[in-house]
Amino acid sequence: MVAARHAEARGEPDPPGRLRRAAHWTRRQFELGADVVLVHQEAARADARVAVGWRAALEGREAAIRALLQPLAADLAIPVGEAVDLYVALTVAEVYRTLVLERGWEPDRTEAGLGELLCTKLLNAVCRRDV
Repeated sequence: MVAARHAEARGEPDPPGRLRRAAHWTRRQFELGADVVLVHQEAARADARVAVGWRAALEGREAAIRALLQPLAADLAIPVGEAVDLYVALTVAEVYRTLVLERGWEPDRTEAGLGELLCTKLLNAVCRRDV
C-alpha cells in the first residue's frame, strides 16, 4: 500500500499536488509502521547486523524521496540535494509520532501540515491550500 501511494505521488504532474500526495504517502507509511521503524532503530543500535539492514532501508527511503523530487528540479526553490535533506529531516517517524501520539494531532491535520510545509519550503511556486 505504501508503495502504491509513492507511485501515485510520483505520477502527479502538478508540483504542489505531488508534494501533498507525498505527505499522504508519508502519513500512510507511519500509520502502518512507525512502531516498526522505532524497533528497528533501537535494534540497530545494539546489533551491527541489524544496523546494516537499517542503513539499507534508510538508503532506499532516500532514493524514493530523490525519485519523487528530482523531476521537480526546475520548480524547486533549493537544489535537489538540499530538498531531499529537508524532506528526510521533516519526515522521520519521530516527528509523526510526536505530533500524532504525543501532541494529539489528527493524522489528517498532520498530513495537511506536512503537505503545506513541503510545498512552501521546497517550491518556487505560490502554494495555496485550494490547489
